[in-house]
Amino acid sequence: MGLTASDKVNGPTTKRYKLAESSLLIAAACFALALFVELMFLILGFSILYKRTNAWQVVIHGIGVLCCIWMILDSWRYQLLWAVFVFCGLLPSLLEIIVTFDAVAQSRRENNY
Repeated sequence: MGLTASDKVNGPTTKRYKLAESSLLIAAACFALALFVELMFLILGFSILYKRTNAWQVVIHGIGVLCCIWMILDSWRYQLLWAVFVFCGLLPSLLEIIVTFDAVAQSRRENNY
């Protein structure tokens, strides 16, 4: 989809621009929410002994930061933020939640609760 004459003239007032802006804001908000949820589960401290999981989370988050920086500097399409969110925000958050529930279940089995 190329830019029409009205898109070039009106810029931020077009429907496509507003759609892109809202999509970018929603993706960024989802990303922030996923990171916040992950932080809350990290604060519980159940996953601290899962060294491989923690190492993978650091690597995945590092890749996510590099992708976001690269996205800004290289002017990537805004839709790619959704892919960065899924792979570098949502997956580590889900991994943290799963590890926390596994640690709690393992603790219950060992302590006969």
